Amino acid sequence: LFRSTVEFSGATADGAVVEFCRERACATVEQSVGVAAGGLARPATALTPGVHWWRVRGRVGARPGVRASAVWQFTVPRRDAAGADTAGGAIPDFNGDGRPDLAVGEPQGAHPDRAADGFVHVFVNAGDGRGTLAVGPVLNRPRVVTGGFGASVAACDLDRDGFVDLAVGSRAAVTLFRGGPAGVGATPWRTLAAYSGALCAGDALVAWNTSGAARVRGPSFDAGSTTALGAGVGVSVGDVDGDRTVDVGVLRGGTVVVTLLPRSRPARTVTLRAPAGAVLLGAATVGDFNGDGYADLAASGRLTAGSTLPDRVYLYAGGAAGPSAAPTRTFTGPMARELGFGTGLGGAGDVNGDGFDDLVVGTGQNSNSATNYVHVVLGLAGADGTARVVTRTFGGLGRYGSTVGRAGDLDGDGYGDVLVGNRGNSDSIAGAVRIFPGAGAAVLADGPSATLRGASTNGGFSTALAGWQ
Repeated sequence: LFRSTVEFSGATADGAVVEFCRERACATVEQSVGVAAGGLARPATALTPGVHWWRVRGRVGARPGVRASAVWQFTVPRRDAAGADTAGGAIPDFNGDGRPDLAVGEPQGAHPDRAADGFVHVFVNAGDGRGTLAVGPVLNRPRVVTGGFGASVAACDLDRDGFVDLAVGSRAAVTLFRGGPAGVGATPWRTLAAYSGALCAGDALVAWNTSGAARVRGPSFDAGSTTALGAGVGVSVGDVDGDRTVDVGVLRGGTVVVTLLPRSRPARTVTLRAPAGAVLLGAATVGDFNGDGYADLAASGRLTAGSTLPDRVYLYAGGAAGPSAAPTRTFTGPMARELGFGTGLGGAGDVNGDGFDDLVVGTGQNSNSATNYVHVVLGLAGADGTARVVTRTFGGLGRYGSTVGRAGDLDGDGYGDVLVGNRGNSDSIAGAVRIFPGAGAAVLADGPSATLRGASTNGGFSTALAGWQ
């Protein structure tokens, strides 16, 4: 049954009523569930796969209150989790209409009255059933922020008002922009000068600088809301131990140190290591790749001798005790003369509709005269446990596949869509993001349904993508 669990705090002594709705206005309440003050609620009967909303009312006795909380969005997948309830990330729906939007960083983009200080381009889902992304606001850095604006972008509801906000990294600050009914506002909400990059972890940020990383919670973002994570750069987030708290991975010295953030137990860490003779270069949360109900992690790696580029991807399975410290699977590039397998790495969502989350891997290193590749590695739905790989190729595009990610279901057909970026290079090849629709049994469309472009040839458009977390 598809019965997503929601969690909240602040109920009255008599408990609360949780309303599950079909639209943000909650004019159609699908189910109302009375709960004790504990703060967990599940629908009594199955919800249909797709986007739903929920809100909370306090109650006196059995009577629900007149005032309701903010309204939050969630997505019911095609397949229920086999294990524990796990926490998920935010849908990048900045205007709250139930359709995923997109933000793309261009950190070397030129500004008309400043140096090459960077942009973030916001694209808004047109809701036409074809996945069209209309050009939205172009965000520039505040004058108090130094260059490189757009080096990282992340989407999450930091002020807990039910609308997803946008966090933008630069060389020496993270700038926050609020979402709302009109979308992302062009005026910055806050600037966190202590950090230079950020990922989203539920309703919190994982932010970092040269001294290390930290989990920072809004809306205050003060010292009392900060958990230090030690040296390193944030590379992955996901509930890998099934305790309904999003955990955090930090790249440190050729390993990924995953902090299992506390629920009812003290925080602890698990260090993910490559096999002997190899090091890890980055990581991403795949989602539930193997169907056991826990989020899994993928990490790009390389042998310590030879090339400095990644040449393999390791999978680390989540579980009740946290992720496995050693890889449970290893993937290598299936094509001949494939440079940089794992340069782009991310979760793809469920592109073929089998209920298992998939992985997308890009090369993004071959020259313009050679061919670059993007591979979708399908979740382990087969009875024999083999992983099917589907490849899409492009020639003559600088660094095609250097960034990849999950777009969500842009066209509303029930299949996850995939983002493929090429950051361009120092010649005439400009950066772009191509959208490949999920195609059910065919897995992925043969070619992109749309191509999004930045403002300048060498601006690094697609360096960072804020699709689904």
